[in-house]
Amino acid sequence: MEKYTIANLERFDKNDKTGEPYVTKDGRPFTRIKLFVKEKPGVALSGFENKQTQWWKAGDKITLNIEEYINPKTLYKALNFRVPTVYDRLDMIEERLKVLESIKPDMEPLKETSNPFKGEVEPADEEVPF
Repeated sequence: MEKYTIANLERFDKNDKTGEPYVTKDGRPFTRIKLFVKEKPGVALSGFENKQTQWWKAGDKITLNIEEYINPKTLYKALNFRVPTVYDRLDMIEERLKVLESIKPDMEPLKETSNPFKGEVEPADEEVPF
């Protein structure tokens, strides 16, 4: 899961070869997305439109999971993107927490005497205008 900046974005709701609308096996229409990001110049990423991706435009900063896909019949390779789920984000937080827990501070705990603001605050001599 990394952050990327959209360089270009193309949406397709019809098959390039046949002109027929894209539909799932159960007949629901869908839109395919071809995405180019600045961090991977010249590399096209493939994915599908959903509630999170429908408002994307060039210049947006997004977080993606990129996965290599190999078609078993043709051995065609492609890079697919996926928007991270809540579970992906939880996994990332758990990894960060493990790193933080493994760090041992080399400093002593702060003592109460090191606080310069401890004690009473003396009132100012002049009146405050509010």
